Amino acid sequence: MQEDKQIKKCTRCGLCASVCPLYEVKPNEKTIARGKFLQLLGVLKGDLILNKKIRENINFCLNCSKCTQNCPSEINTLELFASIKHKNLTLAEKILNSRFAFKLKLLPIKFIFPPSRKLSLKKGEIYFKGCVPSYSNSGDNVCCGLPYKASGNIEAANAMIEKNIKIIENPKIKKVYFDCASCMQTVSTYPFKNPETLEKLVLLEPLHFSESKKFSIHKPCHMAQKEFLALEEILKKRGNYISAYNDKHFRCCGLGGTFFMKHPLVALELCLKNAQKFIDLDVDYVLSPCPVCTLSLRLGMWYLKFIKRIKHNVKIKQY
Repeated sequence: MQEDKQIKKCTRCGLCASVCPLYEVKPNEKTIARGKFLQLLGVLKGDLILNKKIRENINFCLNCSKCTQNCPSEINTLELFASIKHKNLTLAEKILNSRFAFKLKLLPIKFIFPPSRKLSLKKGEIYFKGCVPSYSNSGDNVCCGLPYKASGNIEAANAMIEKNIKIIENPKIKKVYFDCASCMQTVSTYPFKNPETLEKLVLLEPLHFSESKKFSIHKPCHMAQKEFLALEEILKKRGNYISAYNDKHFRCCGLGGTFFMKHPLVALELCLKNAQKFIDLDVDYVLSPCPVCTLSLRLGMWYLKFIKRIKHNVKIKQY
């Protein structure tokens, strides 16, 4: 990737500011892609040094892809930042972004929230087990690679992608079920030899739930808009479904992969914004097609109820 050509494509239109969840919390030019591009352009020209402050600005990102999805110049921010991070990784960053370190970071979450259900699969069907799985089904796949690519550890990401491609392209495999929209979106960008392989990828549908309860749905950042709108059309036929997305503030849950480990207070603020909005909708429960989003929203609901003393009975349910 030629980083300077990508950065120069930016027209400074500011659309990234209008869609960035972090900009609502930290309304600063350094928060959005446009401001980061300007700093990196200075580095590439030799006018600036890629110092600790600029590194921190680049890493202050949820990797939600909202800027990429809405960029009229079609700049892939994730790929651009990953390439720059990869070329400038310090020894400390290599250690902190290693596979071993990442697994250590996830241990507390896996210990507190172990998968408690098993998915019914037919012959030729597999479950893509993500970093925080909802189901106890064992799988041969490894991480989709997104957390490693986002941190600049492209070698580890490529090794994972290569292994997953071999598993998914196996002719014996007919369906690959995902409970994580981020994993599915990432896998859908893999360089499969056969484009028809994409037809194997399936995001799990909501589990059965009460017909009488009012409910809404949380859209994960990496769930395709087209797919989400199609799901909403189906749900809107039910009188007890309440759409949350008339309000632009229903956005990232706040965890953003490993973002919450580095910026817990900012992550909590985003988490509480979403939780409060769902409480204001007066629904009985909220569905989420993402195990990480489910954890985040449950934390938000618990925090508002027991720490902020806000009365509510909203339940968060994983697909």
